[in-house]
Amino acid sequence: MQPGREVAETKSSMAAGWDLAFPLVVARWCAPDSYVTAFVVTVAGKERRRFEAERRSGALGDVDDAAKVCVAAVNDAGAGEESCVTYRAPGAGGRPLTAGLVGGALGLLLLAGLATLLCKRRRKKEREAGVSTQADATGGE
Repeated sequence: MQPGREVAETKSSMAAGWDLAFPLVVARWCAPDSYVTAFVVTVAGKERRRFEAERRSGALGDVDDAAKVCVAAVNDAGAGEESCVTYRAPGAGGRPLTAGLVGGALGLLLLAGLATLLCKRRRKKEREAGVSTQADATGGE
């Protein structure tokens, strides 16, 4: 069989994730058994990047959380079936938890400030009451 007479086969193992070495999303895929001239990566149905046949990964830049990321092997006969994953941004599932923690911390800070203010007012009233009691005691003789 001559190379490129059949549509390229795309392996089903594909991943998209955040690369800690670089602040961007990277897609990774396996080499198919068929002849390939390039790989096309789409994000949310739109072509994002085209990579040489030798590549098995590539930077995609910013990708929205829950976006569908797909790779398809391409040769002279056309593109093969896409292999897709849903990209999950790091920490995206923890937004309600983060909001709760921040809200709780702000509430605690507000409560501490209110307690401090009330203590200062109480001390001031005690001092004023103590001064007026002393003045009454010394002035009344």
